[in-house]
Amino acid sequence: MLDLETALAILEAALLDADARLSTTIGDRYEVTTARLWRGQVLVDWEPDAQAGDCLLRPDLLRRLAGLHAQVRIAGEEVLLHAPGRIVAALSSDHAALVRRLGGARRIELALRLRFVGNVYAGGEETYSLIERGRRVPLLRLVADVKVRTPHTASPRTSPAPR
Repeated sequence: MLDLETALAILEAALLDADARLSTTIGDRYEVTTARLWRGQVLVDWEPDAQAGDCLLRPDLLRRLAGLHAQVRIAGEEVLLHAPGRIVAALSSDHAALVRRLGGARRIELALRLRFVGNVYAGGEETYSLIERGRRVPLLRLVADVKVRTPHTASPRTSPAPR
């Protein structure tokens, strides 16, 4: 049975060698980016990007969410996290600035769904919503589709192996 620590260990393993397709929707704007997950880093155009993928590719942020008492629920092969704005603002200075720009902690919430297939991280969805008159209005939605590389799917060597 999946638990949060096992799920995060599986996510960390995926960050060692995988490919990710990141889809971002902000209002009516839609953007797709590809990223290489390599040795714990997220690389966009082969450069480390500390923000690409946000919580979906950052086990440290997910651990911090849980430590700050975000609601965590396991449903089969999915981990669901839900955090009000005050928890989102406590994640990092970047998250605090985002919450301020969007109208404050009482108006924002974060919902995450992490998907696993067997013992492999497949990606997930991250949605920041604005709370307006008791309704949730999605502001930003990030979807990560992750394909872990195996020895069979790894890139071929371009030079002979050292002897």
